[in-house]
Amino acid sequence: MKSFFLFSSVFLIEIVSPCAGRIKAFRPPPSWLSPNYCAELRKGHTRDLHHHQSGEMKALVFSSSENAKGTTQGAILVDRPVPPSPPAPGEATVRVLRAGVCATDLEIVRGYVPGFEGVLGHEFVGQVVEVSGEGDECGGGGEGGGGGASTSGPSASASWLGARVVADINCRPHGSVPLSSFSDSEEEQRVFARNHEPGRTVLGIVGRDGALAELVSLPVANLHRVPASLSDRAAAFAEPLAAALRVVEQGLIKGDGRCSVAVVGDGRLGLLVAAVLAVGAGAGRGTSTAAAAPAPRLSRLVHFGRRPENLRLVPRMQRGGEHETVVVPRRRPGEGGTAGEAGRDGEAAGRGMMERHSGAFDVVVEASGSSSGIELALSLCRPLGTVVLKTTCAPPPAAAAAAAAAAEGAAEGGGEAVFWASVANDAVVNEKRLVGSRCGPIEDALAALERHPELVRLVESMVRHELPLDRGVEALKKAAEPGALKVQVVMV
Repeated sequence: MKSFFLFSSVFLIEIVSPCAGRIKAFRPPPSWLSPNYCAELRKGHTRDLHHHQSGEMKALVFSSSENAKGTTQGAILVDRPVPPSPPAPGEATVRVLRAGVCATDLEIVRGYVPGFEGVLGHEFVGQVVEVSGEGDECGGGGEGGGGGASTSGPSASASWLGARVVADINCRPHGSVPLSSFSDSEEEQRVFARNHEPGRTVLGIVGRDGALAELVSLPVANLHRVPASLSDRAAAFAEPLAAALRVVEQGLIKGDGRCSVAVVGDGRLGLLVAAVLAVGAGAGRGTSTAAAAPAPRLSRLVHFGRRPENLRLVPRMQRGGEHETVVVPRRRPGEGGTAGEAGRDGEAAGRGMMERHSGAFDVVVEASGSSSGIELALSLCRPLGTVVLKTTCAPPPAAAAAAAAAAEGAAEGGGEAVFWASVANDAVVNEKRLVGSRCGPIEDALAALERHPELVRLVESMVRHELPLDRGVEALKKAAEPGALKVQVVMV
């Protein structure tokens, strides 16, 4: 009875306190205030979760082993056991409200993560329905204060119930040193712990079921409260927007107003990277107060892509100098190239474009996820410049076969080997730096969406299809269509 009274008190405070920033974010109907409903919520079994009495939920899964045997083809919608109740120590169960289909999900289905078995999805917004009685570090962001604010105990855990949240995808082992304990001089160690700590699981990618399901389990430390002003549609972009902000967080772009930057790619991530740089969104290195720091001032921002309609979605640069978009001609077989005079005109335009921009940029962000994009990025980068690689991809079947043959001694070289040799030669001869860039600060992504309405307009315009979970397989297919930007799966 004692624990129920504590839960009820916290729950009611969350609803009626005029100083609680979570009032609008939670928006419960009056019927939710009944004692019976509170008890159901505390158990993690609400009438809106579509639980079966058998303890199962709907989920979009992919099985590498079953696909290899031919038992299944691609991802399938199945009934899966609901997360355990109560959650494991330091964990929370979140009801997924909306989840985005990411390029990584598509690559997993194509073989990007060998041996993948489980639920796909890592871009989501949801609502906490159950929390472990044992406290853990609480993620900040949103309405609730600084990122990495550390609190523990039953009351801290209960304060998350009903909160609308997004989450970091890298899940550190329970009992890890809180990220908030790292000082400013330990920034590299903090980011290593956040993104690369040994023993971590990665939501919907490595060792942990993802968010394309009715429910998902996550460490409380990974949760970030969503500001009341943000729609579910926009909040579900927090993770990819954080990845775009990672370029700023890494400090790769000098802030003296003389840095020229190119972004290659007009897909989901390419648009977000260009938009972050255009509006001057900052990355505060994990603290909500520092999130107000603006991005570096640029002398020039040029965005390269193949679809003019996508390039036009990015807001114009508000700080710094020139902002230009360049349509890259299609030139490879099967990529929409044309023959005859029109094709020759396109090739001539492509050569002219390359002559104008070749070696012209201090930093080039490659976000196309293609070998041709990497070639273009290298050609745009000046000697001693930096190429930032933002996207991952599965190797094409022909490349995988060539690599297997080479490993068996049956072949040497191959198309991919030649390509990567040219990359290495260019990097060595011209002393170009190749820098990987992965997950970024979720709390700063939420802050950027709050501060920059143009970012909200961009991400909401990128959503081209919204489908229920029952049509999850169709959602994956639509996300893989040429020109598709974002497909979201809506649970409620």
